Amino acid sequence: MQLNTNTIIIPSNTQDHWTNYFFKMPLTVKLSLSLLLLTPVLAIPATSHHAKHHGHIVRTVPNFTSLGCYTEASSGRAIELASYSSNSMTTQSCAAFCASYRFFGTEYGRECFCGNALAASAVPTSSGCSMSCAGKPAQTCGGASRISLYRNNDYVAPAVAGVPGRVYLGCHSEGEGERLLPDRSAPSDTQTPQKCAAACAGFRYAGLEYGRECWCGNALHGGGFVGEAECSFVCAGDAGALCGAGNRLTLYETVQPPANGTA
Repeated sequence: MQLNTNTIIIPSNTQDHWTNYFFKMPLTVKLSLSLLLLTPVLAIPATSHHAKHHGHIVRTVPNFTSLGCYTEASSGRAIELASYSSNSMTTQSCAAFCASYRFFGTEYGRECFCGNALAASAVPTSSGCSMSCAGKPAQTCGGASRISLYRNNDYVAPAVAGVPGRVYLGCHSEGEGERLLPDRSAPSDTQTPQKCAAACAGFRYAGLEYGRECWCGNALHGGGFVGEAECSFVCAGDAGALCGAGNRLTLYETVQPPANGTA
């Protein structure tokens, strides 16, 4: 496959648990581990809408604008829908990884974060973004609790997808201590609302969660409808569609025919 200058190749092997632990470690431990971790860690699975090249994911670098240096959020992350870390981090590789999101940013020289909204407690700062990018020292990749923030100018907001034979009900929370839709599970790294609906054929409800999960059932077990903004994850197989979030399902119901069988 011939690549142009607007593509980035990212190793496709993932180690989610390392990412979760790494970001919670003290800075001194992070710096020590940075010398040992030679394999990039992706916090979300590779998705099908990115071409593959010899076992790697090929992603297009979007047009982007620098927003400057920002502080991290006082609680959580400034942007936190997806992330990965790499000893070959550059601004462009982070931009490519976050191509489906409104914002992206680099931190600690080797960390990349993506999101569609900026935490209110993350504010501009004139100092702290002083670490060189691990993969390109001429670039700056944030600092300690400082993120070099960018806006993706090519971002198109995802939307609830229409599914033939199904009606969209809304964003629904998971049940307490049980699955909202426990009858069938059909996860996929190429998940779309249409694919989930097909997997849930014969079931009244189909719900998408975490971008790649699909759940089916004939009754709703607990939970309740929540604000639409809480279902913010894009689908693993369609970056233009929404597929729930953590403990949130984009919920569809089979279109029921009229009781008398007539239109």
